[in-house]
Amino acid sequence: MTDRDFCFWLQGFFEVANPKEMCEDQIKMVREHLNLVFEHAFAPKPAAEPPPVKEVPAKGIAEALEEMRKQQEDPEKLKPWQRLRPVRIC
Repeated sequence: MTDRDFCFWLQGFFEVANPKEMCEDQIKMVREHLNLVFEHAFAPKPAAEPPPVKEVPAKGIAEALEEMRKQQEDPEKLKPWQRLRPVRIC
C-alpha cells in the first residue's frame, strides 16, 4: 500500500465506519502511521548523478565549435534535441 493509498483508506474508514469513539491506542497508532506517511512523503530525495562531462582537448574546442556550427546549417541532419532554438530575452 502506498502512502497515498493509506490516506485514502483511512479517509474511507472514517467516512464509512463513522467510528463514534476511538481508544487511546487506536489514536496513537493512526498518528504514528500518518507520521510515517508524512516523513516519507516529504523526505528529501537523493540527488541524481549528473551526466558525465565529455572532455574536449583545448586544441579541439575550435574544431568542435566549427562542427557544431556546420551541423546547425543543415538542421535536417540533427535530432530534435540537438537543434538550437532562438531565445528571446525580455
